[in-house]
Amino acid sequence: MESKLTKLNKEDFIWLIYIFIAVFAIISNYYERKYVLSKNKYYKNIYKKINIILLSIGLLIYLYFVIINYEDIKNSKYGYLKEFASVLFLIGGALLLYIEYNNNTDIEEGII
Repeated sequence: MESKLTKLNKEDFIWLIYIFIAVFAIISNYYERKYVLSKNKYYKNIYKKINIILLSIGLLIYLYFVIINYEDIKNSKYGYLKEFASVLFLIGGALLLYIEYNNNTDIEEGII
């Protein structure tokens, strides 16, 4: 019971981080919109940095879930499926981070 409560407390903290991510994603969209309208590289640099930071935070969260689900494989009927899903999210997050970091074209598609 103690470990379950500890996990729930950590997940509460992760949900707070997701709120932070959502707020800063809206700010990033604001600067991307300003860049699309003005073609000012300053705005592009701002929104790309925000996106890279947010995707990095997301990647750390996905890594946390991979670790937690790996520990629970034997304790759950669907443990292997949860671990597989966690790994897919981790891979997807890593790919999005790679794309955002390396994509330098002027017009960019949304990342999600």
